[in-house]
Amino acid sequence: MAYGTKNLLIFKNNLIQNKQNLKSFALKLSFYVLKQMPQIKSVILAYDNEYWKKMSQYVTYYLKSRGINVYFLHKNYLGVPFSFLEFSFKKLNTLDLAIYFSFFDSKSCKIQTIFKNNQEINFFDFSNFNLNENEYQFLNDEPIYLDTKMLLNDYLNQITSNRVTKYHNSILNLIINKYQYNFELIKKIMGFDDLGYKFINKQRFTNDTIFRVSKTFLTRGMQFNYFARFFINQEVKYYLAYKKLFNYDFKQILNEHLVALYIKFQNTFFSSMLINDNFFKINKIYINQLYPTPILIKVCEMFDIEYSFVLHQQDIILNDNENVSYVDNNDISFLSAEYNYRDSFKTFFYINEMLNYFETQQIDIFDIEKELKLKFLTYKEFEIECSIANLVHFKDKLSIQKSISRIEIDQLTVFENKQDKYIKHIAKIALKTNPQCFISISYNEISCKLKFSVFYSQTTKIFNKIKEYFNKFLLLNKKIRN
Repeated sequence: MAYGTKNLLIFKNNLIQNKQNLKSFALKLSFYVLKQMPQIKSVILAYDNEYWKKMSQYVTYYLKSRGINVYFLHKNYLGVPFSFLEFSFKKLNTLDLAIYFSFFDSKSCKIQTIFKNNQEINFFDFSNFNLNENEYQFLNDEPIYLDTKMLLNDYLNQITSNRVTKYHNSILNLIINKYQYNFELIKKIMGFDDLGYKFINKQRFTNDTIFRVSKTFLTRGMQFNYFARFFINQEVKYYLAYKKLFNYDFKQILNEHLVALYIKFQNTFFSSMLINDNFFKINKIYINQLYPTPILIKVCEMFDIEYSFVLHQQDIILNDNENVSYVDNNDISFLSAEYNYRDSFKTFFYINEMLNYFETQQIDIFDIEKELKLKFLTYKEFEIECSIANLVHFKDKLSIQKSISRIEIDQLTVFENKQDKYIKHIAKIALKTNPQCFISISYNEISCKLKFSVFYSQTTKIFNKIKEYFNKFLLLNKKIRN
């Protein structure tokens, strides 16, 4: 019913769908936390959506009944991003614990925690934790509401202070999807540079990587350049606009492409820009080792930028005066020693500044392909159900393969004991195609599904062959096991 790791708890929505279940869950959560960390005296609560308002209220009542001081960021906020809570927690430096309630996906929820001094709470045994509810009373008392105006200003200053340029023309126009956690912050960030934008509530995808919106829905006379797509898990991805007769199609730009462009942007366009006094170049790139990066590596080598491979962002240890970027398929992070955590709003600001500059100079973002004589890859993914029992057999069988759908394997790496919370990293495959095709395979312990991330050139038309191959591969594997 609930899946727990260090500092993270994931559970199905139906656990809290009525008032009694909600109260019981809040009680269990409160006392589970206090059992693991009995020394805490102060807690701050936040959430991504007003759906969590009642849950936060009950947790407040139970914690206050045990003498804990409970704080909220603001009484009238509908939701805030996790990055703002993390920034506020570190900035205040007076609180023992932060608890953040958010959606994991459309059917599940998650709770994240932050502690001082690198402490951790272990949610592994949460499902087995029982208590007699009749023994506990809650104190019907309000939390302490913080005045977050100064915190918000400091947070926005931290995001915007490392901009490249002092002054620029603002001609970039974005379509942005709206959530309660991102609405207010995006308005402030876009207002900082006076960039054009329009929020949308609904999105329609023609396939995994193309988004379509009718021109009649958009502001008359406004030309849109990109779609900045925020996700329920607070990642952000970018899509390039292709104007058609009655609509806009937006095709996804891979993170590798964006970071390669940003390195080129910060290293080659200085002669025509007034540089911000606080700007520091990215001096190192950390790349997820599951992620195909031929273009990114070539750009790093071109500008003499150091790069390293890691399995997760948590593996990165920064020294003073280091400004780095972390790249994987789902995320781009811009990190410093002072603020070493993922923040999609900082990424949003950095990428917007670059894209706006390209628009003012009429620079085609695909010109870099011609310059490097390399093709940017297309990305698609698919999932296949696989039980835990079948997973070991799948890995064993995969490790002896010499080809995929009759295409010779150039390199196959099967990972052992590589895990990031609820995601097991299974394998990375490079195929002998031109340009080279990559397949990253991971396993979600919550959904019990294998995820296949395929990076390929559209000219090869290889995706459907790979999908068909692994569907048959898993089906045969299941029959053998049975």
